[in-house]
Amino acid sequence: MNRRKALLGAAFPVVSALLPLKAQGSGSRRGSSNQASGRVQVMVVDAKTRKRLSKARIFVVSEMGGQLTEAWSGEDGLATLPDLGPELKPKYLLVECPWYFITGREWLSGQLEYYMPLMPLTPPGFSG
Repeated sequence: MNRRKALLGAAFPVVSALLPLKAQGSGSRRGSSNQASGRVQVMVVDAKTRKRLSKARIFVVSEMGGQLTEAWSGEDGLATLPDLGPELKPKYLLVECPWYFITGREWLSGQLEYYMPLMPLTPPGFSG
């Protein structure tokens, strides 16, 4: 059973772990303060170590593919974006960071917090 769980976690770390921060155990206070301020908070972490990543670029693209907004994660791995209204037609939330695969998920209207784990790139011949 542990082997199966490990395999599933290794095979689907990015897709299965793209959950709101609330689902990852953060309190509802953060959500309510974001709701009041009209902001969306994104936490960026290394999918293997769960360490927060700084200097990650977080951006939102529209249905037509144009970039609507962007932010950079700070030392705490957090970035804040404006809560984009449906009239702008936001489609995807994407995160890129050096030495990591680009990661994304569908933009959910009304979602105030996202948890975005990034899978590290492994150089060829690396055995670490």
